[in-house]
Amino acid sequence: NFAQENTTTLPLDPKTNLITFTEVKEVGNTTSMELYQRALAWASIFYKNLIEWFNYMELQNILKDEKIQKGLKQNLFTIDEDTKYINYNIKNKQKYIVTKPEEFVRAKTLVEIVIEYKYDLEYIDFEVRTSIGAKPDIPADIIIFSDKEHKAPYIVYELKKEDISPKEFEQAVNQGFSYAITQNAKYVVVSNGTKQAYYEV
Repeated sequence: NFAQENTTTLPLDPKTNLITFTEVKEVGNTTSMELYQRALAWASIFYKNLIEWFNYMELQNILKDEKIQKGLKQNLFTIDEDTKYINYNIKNKQKYIVTKPEEFVRAKTLVEIVIEYKYDLEYIDFEVRTSIGAKPDIPADIIIFSDKEHKAPYIVYELKKEDISPKEFEQAVNQGFSYAITQNAKYVVVSNGTKQAYYEV
């Protein structure tokens, strides 16, 4: 029994006792990811154990993504469906929860870097610690180095989830520049998975 006690009235079909859709309402200036997150938040209030089902469905959608499929076939990473961890086969092997929106973007970005832009995994690292002013040890999402020893940062990637506002994207650009300058990198790339911006530092 998933349902908790609540006063929400849902449109049930009298014959099947299933929820029926009565109309479709347009929501302007809202991404599909934001709508999904709203639905997830609503479900978490009224239903127990449903979050686990949502997470399962989200993982299945991730696994169907074309770039994720390419990454798995090229052994850039593996995904454990039980723990939802994505294990990256970079030099400093690392794992993160793939159902987090920014992690999904990072996985797709890695596929682009290796398969489309032809960079070797040995030159790539994640969560590279960066000191900015009074804030020490802030991690840069991805750094491509010009050497296998990871001594010479070349490109810094600052990644954000898909459904960020233009203002938040602009803030991410400033953040990426701060990382790149601190790391003495030559380029910075900012991406939310659907929009990318490239800059020379």
